[in-house]
Amino acid sequence: MKTKKISRLQAVFFINQTQISIGILALPHLLMMKSGSSGWISILLTGLLVQLTFSLYMILFHRFPKMNLYEMLEEVFGTFAGKGLQVLYILYFTFLCTLILSVFTRILDIWVLPLTPNWVICLMLILGSVYIAQAPLNAIARFSFILTPFLLLISLPLLYTLGKADVTNIMPIFHGTAKDMLTGVQQTLVSITGFQAALVIGPLINCTVSQRYKIMTISNVCIVLYYLYITLTCFVTISPEEIKIIPEPVLYLLKTVSFRIIERTDLLFLTFWFVTVFSTLANVFYLASTGMAKLFNKKDHSRFVYLLALLVFLPSIWAISTDKTIQQLDQVFRLSDIVFVYLFPAFMTLIVLVRKKGVRHAH
Repeated sequence: MKTKKISRLQAVFFINQTQISIGILALPHLLMMKSGSSGWISILLTGLLVQLTFSLYMILFHRFPKMNLYEMLEEVFGTFAGKGLQVLYILYFTFLCTLILSVFTRILDIWVLPLTPNWVICLMLILGSVYIAQAPLNAIARFSFILTPFLLLISLPLLYTLGKADVTNIMPIFHGTAKDMLTGVQQTLVSITGFQAALVIGPLINCTVSQRYKIMTISNVCIVLYYLYITLTCFVTISPEEIKIIPEPVLYLLKTVSFRIIERTDLLFLTFWFVTVFSTLANVFYLASTGMAKLFNKKDHSRFVYLLALLVFLPSIWAISTDKTIQQLDQVFRLSDIVFVYLFPAFMTLIVLVRKKGVRHAH
């Protein structure tokens, strides 16, 4: 059965929903630790880096307009090497799922469900995301589309905290050194990861090849503005000394907000964020299962979602045993993220240009 294409707007929300997961909850803390009060500038620099990466992606799209990432790998590197690289990318996306599941389970364990066994929390997240991921892409994209307004809505209570904002917390604006800014970029890269989904869903977007750049640009601008909103709000409402010792400043800030009918805003936020993580995991499961379907020359990705769920669930149970294990996983993923999202696509683009593979022009 031919896969139905998704609209341009659905593609934007799919990419954004793949990016927004657990990274933003701790990002203000990490940026303040590494880059100081000017850490928010690192988000802008990361956005520029992502935009440059999109330019590389566009070269691949123009050369291979009807191929996704996995098909490009076989076309550029041959069947044998291409299959090997497909396996590596599948493992990369599986690793990303494991990290998201482990970190969010740990957050729920600390903030909401301290008496619930971690494996139960993991299982709930896995079951919800698998149910979504086994559906066709157009159904998954519709879920991301529907969820986005709720994501914006649950972020609005942060505006209430601006009544006690102290702008001097981020003064002077260019306080940090260039090294500090680059260190902040390194922290932001992992939190903003997920835009590489465009390489997989590109051929399934109902648009021309040239319009894919516009779609990726809009998604990048949206995510950078959202991350700036969250980070700057935390920076101006929490003192630099406090934010350095609070691992999840977003949740801490929301805990200080209460209304007449809502006492714990942070718990309401996490309830909706639970669904957001469903969506993020489902999207990444789709990216990985699409690779497995290509690896075994199958058209239907859904059967592989269940296998991937098992491969993610078991390591996650092990990972959440200690905070140290999660930190070690995070360090390994940071390196793999740079390799698979930035360096390798750049290397593949260079090979395509030198060897003149693919078509010269596509519209």
